[in-house]
Amino acid sequence: STPLWLKPRLDDLARKQKCHSPGAKVFLTCGRDEKVGNDPPGMFARDVPAMIKALSDSGDDPRKDFMSRFVEDGTHGEAVWAREVVIAYQFLMAG
Repeated sequence: STPLWLKPRLDDLARKQKCHSPGAKVFLTCGRDEKVGNDPPGMFARDVPAMIKALSDSGDDPRKDFMSRFVEDGTHGEAVWAREVVIAYQFLMAG
């Protein structure tokens, strides 16, 4: 659940400067229709492609440096995050 619409936009920061150390990995996950409060469904998911492009453009390798997942039944809450943490952990700890 990455709020990329913050000011400055997080994908713009990733594009302009390397925001993490060499060898660090990035894991992004969000619900396909995820929203908070009265926000429109899909608010989080619509910006994820921009972050994926920014990471790729900054030289990160999508096969090993970052992973992005869209969870079809995902909501903005602990139950979904608990399911995703196993996948995130496995990716982040893989050599």
